[in-house]
Amino acid sequence: MPRIPIALLVTALAGHASAQGQTTAPTAGASQEATPTGAAAARRVAASRLGACFRLQPAYPVAALRNEQEGQTVVAFTVAAAGQIQNPGLLRSSGHLILDHAALAHLNQCIASVSTQPDDALPPGRYALPMVWRIE
Repeated sequence: MPRIPIALLVTALAGHASAQGQTTAPTAGASQEATPTGAAAARRVAASRLGACFRLQPAYPVAALRNEQEGQTVVAFTVAAAGQIQNPGLLRSSGHLILDHAALAHLNQCIASVSTQPDDALPPGRYALPMVWRIE
């Protein structure tokens, strides 16, 4: 029987970032570099339109599936004082370029698809979003 991708597991929104840039276990919280802190900020990201979009499962990259590549990619973005989402980028690699590109492309698609309505604006700061890629 072929292995079927579970596609993507988003383990936590706004994961903690350590001083070395590593992400800890899947707990909710904001990056230490961010102005927002604690579980309340993480819940706000999770409840936002960006968080909802990010939780949608993108397709598992075919080449990564074929090569049985798995890992955790951590992407990050900044929320400016006026609420604009800026500077999306890779915070930590999964060790597989194709998975990293897919995670960043998914984040960019989510950023492009959400509006910055005042009622949905995130507090200014830097946020990290871990994505776990696993084949089962």
